[in-house]
Amino acid sequence: MSFQSRRWMGLISDIAKRTSIYRTTITESLGIQDYLDLSANENLFIDLVSLRKLMFETVDSYDPRKYQSDIYTLRSKLASMNCTDADQILLGNGSDQLIELFVRSVLSQDDHAIVVTPTFSMYKRVLQFHGCNFSQVSLNQDFSLNIDSILNSIRPETKIVFLCSPNNPTGNQQSIDDVEILLQESDCLVLLDEAYLIDNPRTSPLLSTYSNLVILRTLSKSFGLAGLRVGYAIGDRSLMTILRERVQQPFPLSTFSVEVALALLDNLELVIDADNQMRRERSRTFDSLQSLSGVLPFPSETNFLLFSARNNSTEIQQQLMRSGILVRDIGTVLQYSNCLRVTIAPSNLMVRFLDALKEVLK
Repeated sequence: MSFQSRRWMGLISDIAKRTSIYRTTITESLGIQDYLDLSANENLFIDLVSLRKLMFETVDSYDPRKYQSDIYTLRSKLASMNCTDADQILLGNGSDQLIELFVRSVLSQDDHAIVVTPTFSMYKRVLQFHGCNFSQVSLNQDFSLNIDSILNSIRPETKIVFLCSPNNPTGNQQSIDDVEILLQESDCLVLLDEAYLIDNPRTSPLLSTYSNLVILRTLSKSFGLAGLRVGYAIGDRSLMTILRERVQQPFPLSTFSVEVALALLDNLELVIDADNQMRRERSRTFDSLQSLSGVLPFPSETNFLLFSARNNSTEIQQQLMRSGILVRDIGTVLQYSNCLRVTIAPSNLMVRFLDALKEVLK
């Protein structure tokens, strides 16, 4: 009997047919060993020596043989940073796990979701995996929210609207007024993904008014802990409590991840300093891209820049890979063709990228 014909393969085969593949990297298939990865929006500005020092100090602070964890302390510190209560915080193994948790908890296969596009591919992938119905609503040509179109797309069975702000891959932050209109005019759960922000004093106050708002954050980007997978959601206390106590599996984070996150929150100046460095380098890189013939960069409030090129984007990506540099080939973004996304990294690395790009564009 073949693997595919086994009785227990039916559901798995259906999932495979409807779910897109999420590729973390393509360098392995090309045999590239020593490469500069500017495709994953990782934070390379966090001082690695200081971060490793915190990690080594953390190792001596707990017994890995036990389930003990300071997870409530971490929730409390994140709540304090966001002017909320610990009961409003839900922790997850990266915000990706939380996206999946909300989808399987809120949506049945008869329900409907809205994804505002172009955006982070994980929303669509999770919805496909669970066999959920969803509609895609395009941003305006200036990358702002088309509120009328979103509201007109809401059906009686629509339960979730996914918004990413600042948005990946466009890099822009959406108008708080638009977000609030959506919260007022619909009774859908609005998942506002703010993965690229340290905090946001403009959106956190909305939580006290709108019980249908959930804000997603992560320590993978601005905090530089991508490898430790620490994500969190902020929302209505009752909703977070149900998900935490009755839906989510116990121990969503390793004790090590919790302890390192706590140590980094106690040394927040490392994060702030890295963020300031990134902003300066992003400005320099934007100006450099803008000076290149046939290249159109877009303003960004994230640690990456989206740019459109006159040359074919796939060919640009492949030629950069031959130089040991990996960027993300985005393709067409609304009316802009041949778009690529590059992570902002320290100056010496961006010089290497820009020099290679100039050679490719010749």
